[in-house]
Amino acid sequence: MTTSTSSKHTLAFRDADGTTRLEYSDVKITTLPPAKRVYGGEADAADKAEAANKKEKANG
Repeated sequence: MTTSTSSKHTLAFRDADGTTRLEYSDVKITTLPPAKRVYGGEADAADKAEAANKKEKANG
């Protein structure tokens, strides 16, 4: 096994004959601004508030 400096996702597959196959894909690292994780009704309310803020900024 070799060690590399780049991060990889390991993808495991089971083929039709029952053997396991491993593949690797590059990891894409993105930067998102810090934000609270919200779900359900709270997420809907946050989406509406964000849309209202964008509309307000667009209208000046």
